[in-house]
Amino acid sequence: MPSGHNGPQFLWLLKAGAHPYIRTATRAKITGHEAGPLLGLYMFVSYILSKVRNYHLYRKTVRELAQLSDRDLADLGIARYDISRVAREATFA
Repeated sequence: MPSGHNGPQFLWLLKAGAHPYIRTATRAKITGHEAGPLLGLYMFVSYILSKVRNYHLYRKTVRELAQLSDRDLADLGIARYDISRVAREATFA
């Protein structure tokens, strides 16, 4: 075991139920070794998934706001032509 290894922290990560490849990359990072492409791949996939989730939330927000009447939108202070801008600001901000 390398000096400075934090055993309890690594055990906590194992109990957290991380994927085996991610555990390997995380363990390598904690012990001071190069994590390699596994951690980079995990971060890339996480980034792409967050963008997909944000886009779905944006589309859902636009769809729900578009279903409101002009009066309801006016009560919210939103013009119909502002729906995409408001949804974009709410989702990606």
